[in-house]
Amino acid sequence: MMDQLDRTTMLREESEDRYRNLIDASQSAIVTFLKDGKIVLSNALAEQFLGRSRNGLLGESFFSFLEEGELLQQKIDSFSSSGDNQTIHLSLRNFSGKMQEVEVTLVLASLAENTPMYTAIIRANHASSSPL
Repeated sequence: MMDQLDRTTMLREESEDRYRNLIDASQSAIVTFLKDGKIVLSNALAEQFLGRSRNGLLGESFFSFLEEGELLQQKIDSFSSSGDNQTIHLSLRNFSGKMQEVEVTLVLASLAENTPMYTAIIRANHASSSPL
């Protein structure tokens, strides 16, 4: 029984490591957050876009970085019922207040323990091609 538990734990940790490596290798900024907006995971490009370290982003509301945060919250509500990925254009405000137009693709990341988590894949709009 303990061997099975140890193996399951090891497989879960390996899976989490692969996921983190994939997130870090992405060419897009990635933020994973809870339904209330609380950030639980981000990559290096998200740090650049949002102007804070990963540790500084943990627990912050992703919605507070968006000029139209309530629009994304509405999308999450409709997304929860449809399950389809959605892409929207928003204005992102970094920690120092600088604005940038971005494209955000919303993906349902997990429903673990009946707690939905969402991943936002963030790309600069064509007019502004680099992070803030």
